[in-house]
Amino acid sequence: LGLTSSLRFLICADGCRAVTELEARLRAVRTDSPMVPVVPRMAGGVTKGAVASQQALPARGRPEERKEKKGAPPIATNGAARRSRSRSRQRSRAARSGEAAAPHWKQNIETFIEVNDLDERSSQVLRDLPRIIALRVVGLVGRENSFLIRGARNPSAAVMKRLQRAQDGGKFDDEPYAQLGKLIEDFIDCNSFDERGCEAVRALPTDEALHVMGFEAENAFVIRGASNPSAALMSR
Repeated sequence: LGLTSSLRFLICADGCRAVTELEARLRAVRTDSPMVPVVPRMAGGVTKGAVASQQALPARGRPEERKEKKGAPPIATNGAARRSRSRSRQRSRAARSGEAAAPHWKQNIETFIEVNDLDERSSQVLRDLPRIIALRVVGLVGRENSFLIRGARNPSAAVMKRLQRAQDGGKFDDEPYAQLGKLIEDFIDCNSFDERGCEAVRALPTDEALHVMGFEAENAFVIRGASNPSAALMSR
């Protein structure tokens, strides 16, 4: 964004040239290369497009002349800010509709059993649990547990410990999908996507990510029967 470099925040008025500049910046970040602007600059370091853009704006639309009312929320200045607020709204809607979260939770329980290779005893106990307790144990509500059990020598014993904590009657944070980032990484690990697939699923808005992973739709969490799991992901 130019906040910690000499690059300008306002690139230019020409959308195509702006995209060229953005792509160059992203490549530089990914390859740890110098951040060098590719859109030609005028004397003084200002892009021609930026000057044209400023002149074309009415006075009340120029950033330096725009006045915000006291107490009003900040005005979005770019797409990233709008997307961030969109994700926040989606997470808020999910939190408010906890009773409707994980409509295919029985299927999600079977997936949890499979990916963690649980024994028959712990699997049956998990299947017999009330919905909210089961969702706590598998990590689809709250922040206590993860969907993919990592670092445990005996995943079945780990599940039984989770169950005991979930049934202790303490106060729990039952926000649905509170650990969405971890769920996405679990989804990636279970399916071994290529780099393009990983980037695509990480960039999805909350509702779309949950749909693709099968938590809010009838998609399978583990993609089977596909010679190229990443291609199957992109079709979703």
